[in-house]
Amino acid sequence: MDNALEAPIAEAPSKKRFLAAVLVVIILGGLGFYLSRPLFASYYLKKGIAEFQSSEAGNLERADSYFQKSLRWNSNDPLTHYYLARVAFGQGTPMVGYTAWTEADWPRVIEHYEKALALGLEKKDALRAEIALSDTGRAYRKLENYEKADEIFREHISRYPDKSFVDRYLLALDDFEVNNNPEEGLAVLPAAIEAKDKIDLRMFRVYTLLARYKHFFGDFDAAERYAKMAIESVPVGEEKHLDIQIAHIILGYQLARDKNIKAALAEFDKVKAAATELPNPSNAFRCSLAGIYLQNNDYKNAIETAEKKLNNRLDKSTVGYADSICLQVLGDSFLAQGKKKEAKKYLEQYLDITGAFKDKNIYVMRNRAEFQKILNDLVIR
Repeated sequence: MDNALEAPIAEAPSKKRFLAAVLVVIILGGLGFYLSRPLFASYYLKKGIAEFQSSEAGNLERADSYFQKSLRWNSNDPLTHYYLARVAFGQGTPMVGYTAWTEADWPRVIEHYEKALALGLEKKDALRAEIALSDTGRAYRKLENYEKADEIFREHISRYPDKSFVDRYLLALDDFEVNNNPEEGLAVLPAAIEAKDKIDLRMFRVYTLLARYKHFFGDFDAAERYAKMAIESVPVGEEKHLDIQIAHIILGYQLARDKNIKAALAEFDKVKAAATELPNPSNAFRCSLAGIYLQNNDYKNAIETAEKKLNNRLDKSTVGYADSICLQVLGDSFLAQGKKKEAKKYLEQYLDITGAFKDKNIYVMRNRAEFQKILNDLVIR
């Protein structure tokens, strides 16, 4: 009986020690695994950065794989999210003064940039945080979320006033084309000329936009000056850019206003020469030619030119912004001649057609308000 009782009593301490040892091993193993996570995350992050900076084929795919592995070991590293956003841009195409990101996955760019910033990227790498903020605004703009994009551009300009060349230009462009906020646009744009991060090869676009703003506000001498600066600064390969065509039109308007119609028409010839890649270059800017005649108070030629342009449209089912200029010229020309009935017809057409525009620039918005007031006050007998 005594021997039967001794066996379990003798084995109990050994079993407890074994279980304790197993528990210690599990705890130490788990602790080691936990403590090693940053090391593994850092290892894969460094491997990913090396691939990202490589010029070998398939580098972005390999970099993305490493960054994803790094993220699995540490999902709260802002730098990993920053590089995942960079990878989401895809392979860029070098252009004149910029890179075209035709392969970019913009929602993914936004996702990882916003996570990086929320996780404290600025404390870890202030330079990359500045880039991430600006790029996030551009990504939203690519998705046509102008409200969110411009909100970010304003924040970037406020925080980095000397390093906001692109942000100032894009915000001013949106204020011109979408937001109907010319006061803000003209306030933020001039500082782009002296920005530390300005891109000399893209300055012609800033000058053209400044010329358009100055023309809008009636500062015609300044508009002429900036239009000339745009033309003089255009880099090789961009001579036919739309902004250069617009600069020549602004000069043509100013010359016509000064009654130098010969020089004004010479500017229009330059516009046609720059528009050779368009489907119908001789007709593409005919409404601007009508505008030149209007500025010269040559209402007969203004009307004939505008009517011919509208009758010769390639697509008669739609009327775009360029065609709306003809309607404006016709309305203003007939008003100047005292022909209220004809003016009413074209002013109403202008309101009807521009009302359907998805985006209305500052000229369209001002014209709509002015034309509506004219129609309200117009008395036809």
